[in-house]
Amino acid sequence: HDSKGKPLANRPVQVRNVQTAQVVASVRTDASGRFRFADLGAASYIVELLDDSRRTIGTAVEIPLASSCWLSRFAPCLVRVNTST
Repeated sequence: HDSKGKPLANRPVQVRNVQTAQVVASVRTDASGRFRFADLGAASYIVELLDDSRRTIGTAVEIPLASSCWLSRFAPCLVRVNTST
């Protein structure tokens, strides 16, 4: 959600491996601002919210995953992305 509580709908989101700095997956948020990344391996990741020009406008804190899991905005790994938009 943005600073006014509105869902960040249809926005690009990517997940970056902290150790390699590589983007390992990208998706768009749904109408409710939710997203999901499937089958991420064990590593530490940062979730980045992008504008339509692919510039980073918000990031989540580092998220360490001990084993393969789904990283999503609704479960099982809850992520809050801080943004100023």
